[in-house]
Amino acid sequence: MLLQILQLVYYGDYRMGIEAALSRVSQSETRQRWEMLINQARQVTDRHITKISFFLTPGEWLLTESLLVHIGGLKWLLDGGFDNAERRRLVMVPDYLEPSDLQPVVSFIEISRSHKSSSLTHRDYLGALLSMGIQRDVVGDIVILEENAWVALVPEMADYVMWNLENVGRVKVKNRLVDTIPLKPATADMHLVDGTVASLRLDAVLSLALKTSRSKAQVLVAGQKVSVNWQAATKQNIELHEGDVLSVKGYGRIQLLKIGSLSRSQRWHVQIGIMK
Repeated sequence: MLLQILQLVYYGDYRMGIEAALSRVSQSETRQRWEMLINQARQVTDRHITKISFFLTPGEWLLTESLLVHIGGLKWLLDGGFDNAERRRLVMVPDYLEPSDLQPVVSFIEISRSHKSSSLTHRDYLGALLSMGIQRDVVGDIVILEENAWVALVPEMADYVMWNLENVGRVKVKNRLVDTIPLKPATADMHLVDGTVASLRLDAVLSLALKTSRSKAQVLVAGQKVSVNWQAATKQNIELHEGDVLSVKGYGRIQLLKIGSLSRSQRWHVQIGIMK
């Protein structure tokens, strides 16, 4: 699919190629996101202005980056506010400017809990933000370390959240604007599972991670509820690699952290991280 899109853009008429490419994207929501970003890129090159997207998922910004490389007269960067940010904003400027010279496109809020004994998860913090009427794509990464959390936001929403977010779940919180998000170990907010699988197929790894049967894992894949590295998984026999990220609707996110050796019974030793 991506190769077909790039061929249309690169070799065909620009406008007709883009429209033909978009017509081949089956999911309407995905197509609308592509249309929005492509239109923004056109405005940058045609009107010599700056455009900044909302936060994009890794799947979105990887595909977008692959497309933008074929558009002349444009410079861009992907900025999540800190190194290795998962969600990032796309900053586009005419090619005679530098996107890194713009004002910061990400703001950070530190959220501290009043009850230190209370345990709050990524889902709790995100749910509290969304309950304020905030759209998901104005929120970047959420980093949780010990008793505090740090949230990346579009700057326009930072003051609103800082002054109006009073509770996360049933826990009272206090907020303040900060300049940076602290770095954390990659597995800091994961529950680690060590085990063995008969193969590195998607359904086998899902079965171990979700503590369910392989047949039920296959049902999840067949029901289009699973993505691998932010791309929809259509086959349960996809072979996974170390570092691959799985998203399962209703269950959250899973990462295949380590692939070890084969056991005597020819099963793979693996370590899986499950987002808390």
